[in-house]
Amino acid sequence: MSRSRARVTKNRPRTIDAEADAAGADAVDSARNDHDRTLGLVQDAA
Repeated sequence: MSRSRARVTKNRPRTIDAEADAAGADAVDSARNDHDRTLGLVQDAA
């Protein structure tokens, strides 16, 4: 579980909006991780 999801659910009631925010934050975290991994592969190949 990402830090973002914990922060969203802790500070606000668990509503559909909070769930959607948490899902969006997880998607951003995942995209950042994929991006970092890709950069690492490119740097290794260079």
